[in-house]
Amino acid sequence: MEYRFLNLDLPAATFEGLSLSYQRKVALGATFIIWGGLAFAGFIGAQRVGNNAMADDMAGIFLLGTLLYYIVSGEFLIRSGAKALLKATPMGVLYRQDRSILDKAKAELLSIASQVSFRDYLGYGKVNPEIRARGSLLVMAHQKKGDLPQWVKNPHNLKLLANLVYQIHLVEKLLAEDAAPQPA
Repeated sequence: MEYRFLNLDLPAATFEGLSLSYQRKVALGATFIIWGGLAFAGFIGAQRVGNNAMADDMAGIFLLGTLLYYIVSGEFLIRSGAKALLKATPMGVLYRQDRSILDKAKAELLSIASQVSFRDYLGYGKVNPEIRARGSLLVMAHQKKGDLPQWVKNPHNLKLLANLVYQIHLVEKLLAEDAAPQPA
């Protein structure tokens, strides 16, 4: 018997390396501290400048530069700066890392789903009842309908697909171990 799920990239399919809840909370807190610090520094800087005529000229030049940037690029300069800063904050870095892990998992899971019909593995439900669970049957229904790639865009649905693939992998691993010759 051919066990297709034994060759699965298990770390990718099980979202290995995805940030944990406490890591996201720490990153969010650090991001708020950075944004708050920058806002406070800007406020203090504005207070220090006060009614300085040179500061008024600099503000006018900045506004003119912002207008020219908008005309040339079609994007507001402050928004561009905020996006660049957001990418450099801990939350932005964590988001990009998690996004790459999820994209890799989605690619691996959809690759497996395109090669097999999950309904063929319903018999494995005798060994592992999780394969016949509601979430797994929902994945099978969407695979049969042909809208699985669109359906797994929702992270919860991607998790259901990953769980089904993992449960089938566990059964195939158990069956392969039972079929292996035992040492004398």
